Amino acid sequence: MQYQRSVYSIVSSTNRPPQEARPAYMRLFLTFLPMACVGTLLHEGGHIAVARALGYSTTLHFGSMSWFLEEDTSGARWNEQHSFWISVGGPLMNMGLGVIGLVWLAKLAKRGPIELRGQGLAAVLLALFWSRQVFNLALLGRQLLSESDGPMSDEIKIALYLDWPIYSVSILTALVAAMAVIRTILHVKRTQRLALVVSGALGSLTGFALWYMGIGPLILP
Repeated sequence: MQYQRSVYSIVSSTNRPPQEARPAYMRLFLTFLPMACVGTLLHEGGHIAVARALGYSTTLHFGSMSWFLEEDTSGARWNEQHSFWISVGGPLMNMGLGVIGLVWLAKLAKRGPIELRGQGLAAVLLALFWSRQVFNLALLGRQLLSESDGPMSDEIKIALYLDWPIYSVSILTALVAAMAVIRTILHVKRTQRLALVVSGALGSLTGFALWYMGIGPLILP
């Protein structure tokens, strides 16, 4: 009987995560929950920064921004090149933050695998701003499969301006982003990778739904 209880305890312990590991999943979920909101606002902030630098007034919405010329604005004139650079500003903000995160991770990784706390977690969050490009390509694929119309993405606007194949910028940036995301995950301590992927994905998607379907339209219509 004692032997049977010992075997049962060993089997049971291998079929459930260690007690101390469980809070990490919830902590990471809550950490990633607001990231869709933060990423969206920073992305739109990139558009706004360029538009204002070119002399336009801007308005921030929950998932977009608008730019326009005031009647008394002197010297500023709309042209197609301005539209191009304003479109570039958003993706450039996300990818620029992602590059900073990857550089930071590479520096921290010289001391060993990254722990998901403190500076390590902050660097991972920054590096994962690259994931927007992968997510956008997935949304584009869903839109094409369902044959539904949707807003034109920044990447498509950029490709059209450059006279490139319409999906080229979306695909190229998504491929680079996928490599960046994989590299980020590989920097993390092996025992924490699953928690990062599961909690990060669930937290981000939940936050995305909450922001776009509820909180965002109420705060920034």
